[in-house]
Amino acid sequence: MVSIRDNDCARHHIELRLPTKDFDEFIDETLPNSKYESKDLGDLYKQKMPVDKDVYLGFGEAIHPSQAYRLKSHFFPLGKIGGKPSWLNPKNLPSSTDLACRVCKQPMSFLLQIYCTNADDPQHAFHRSFFIFLCKNKECSIENDSSNLKVFRCQLPQVNDYYPTERMFDPDMDSDVDDPMHDSNLYPHLCEICGCHATKKCSKCNVKWYCCKEHQIVDWRTDHSKSCGTNDVSKSTSNDYANNIVNIRPLNECVFKEYEMEIDIEYLKNTILKEIEDIESSGNDVEEEDEDHLIKQMKEMNMFTKKIKDINPDDVDDMEEDKEDISFKIFHKLISINPDQILRYKRKGIPLIATDLSPFPKEIPKCNNCGAERTFEFQLMPYLLDLIDVTCIGKSIDWASVYIYSCSKSCEIKDQGYFEEFLFKQDFILSDEDKKIM
Repeated sequence: MVSIRDNDCARHHIELRLPTKDFDEFIDETLPNSKYESKDLGDLYKQKMPVDKDVYLGFGEAIHPSQAYRLKSHFFPLGKIGGKPSWLNPKNLPSSTDLACRVCKQPMSFLLQIYCTNADDPQHAFHRSFFIFLCKNKECSIENDSSNLKVFRCQLPQVNDYYPTERMFDPDMDSDVDDPMHDSNLYPHLCEICGCHATKKCSKCNVKWYCCKEHQIVDWRTDHSKSCGTNDVSKSTSNDYANNIVNIRPLNECVFKEYEMEIDIEYLKNTILKEIEDIESSGNDVEEEDEDHLIKQMKEMNMFTKKIKDINPDDVDDMEEDKEDISFKIFHKLISINPDQILRYKRKGIPLIATDLSPFPKEIPKCNNCGAERTFEFQLMPYLLDLIDVTCIGKSIDWASVYIYSCSKSCEIKDQGYFEEFLFKQDFILSDEDKKIM
């Protein structure tokens, strides 16, 4: 895990270095032969540098219940997957409306968070995290449409109302210490089921809170009906939490399986870089057998992400052979080196495009908080789908990659709350016959 201590401020953080120049200068230097003003980002990214250097990779790691405290907010976890959010700002949380799926309007589930600061960030962004939410309804997963996903940026200055300034807690040294600054009188109630802002409580016991009626019904059906009004009502959640982490089971049907996220730098041998360079320069000179091999790889990738491992390629009709997918070749080559990667982080870098056959935005919208350009921050990878156990035969939640873009200035957020940033997803394109098999 990448974890660096800054002795001056005594904090743990990922030192994710970015260019100390404005975005236009970065683009001009990185892609000198491109025309950024056209904002055709898909073509721009493919013109130069298909593979970025110093990319941070995220991996999901099972965590034992004795170590679950490491994921609490006051320990500033580098990242976590599933379960309930470890909010950076514990007071000014997203509302239920903020966290509603754009398709079905139901509450989305917390997918993951990542803590990513930089020494060059402004003072109001001393602490900086991203939180991604995903709708669990598979019917809301639409090809090349990100309406079932949302991402939020949250930042805090070093001196704030929620965490100590002089000394940050270290999970290795302090063990499972309570948050001394937690104030239940000032902080909002959290939903018993999903850990988000709760505004409704059980009228019988007046102990448990929920973000919506649907989650109250889930809790009543699974546990609360047995403990409501008894002395055990406040104990059930903590016990279930510990028991489920060790078995890597979701706490309930509304959340995803929970993992700790570990971060490491991607190391690529020169031979791999040469192979990728050869792929990029091959252009349209791919011979027929290479094209056949690419088609086979594409199908294998889709089968892998959906847990179909033994299908006979002879039983699948051939895909179109008149479209060469250079980006997929590079994508496949890189993730085969670290197949368990669930996230790629390169702030203000170049995203790894999953496929040329799915649309890539011609323009990334500017920050609607300050008007600055949005730049690439990180992307989610296909293996995350297996990790949270949502892949299945037939229609399911799916993506080739999800790309997150954030304000290049890390602008200040009102009330130090949660500001929605921009994301989009690419899907691998399948023929109608392929879809029947899937």
